[in-house]
Amino acid sequence: MASKDDRILLTRDRELARRGGAQAVYVVSEDVMEQVRQVAGLGLIEPGIRMSRCSLCNTRLRPATMREIQEARYAPRSTRGKEFSWCPACRKLYWMGSHGDHLEKRLKESLSP
Repeated sequence: MASKDDRILLTRDRELARRGGAQAVYVVSEDVMEQVRQVAGLGLIEPGIRMSRCSLCNTRLRPATMREIQEARYAPRSTRGKEFSWCPACRKLYWMGSHGDHLEKRLKESLSP
């Protein structure tokens, strides 16, 4: 699948990584920040928090409509200054809140020399 989609397979399964050849990377550590450092060190990613794919189904997110935001019971009351994304498959609303801010800070701290 990774070859067909022109993607890289990241895995903690040593055998799967071996079978994947050039399309696969064996992720050494179980620690997520170490994993980010490894993959960034290979030049495969530019570390940062992005809202581009659904965390449930991996579908590409698109900008949410005002109706989708208003109908989501879990949306924040104030939408000022926030950008919202929508998963058309799961029908889930996403936005960068304090959790994203904390992750961004943790990422920066972890990658600092």
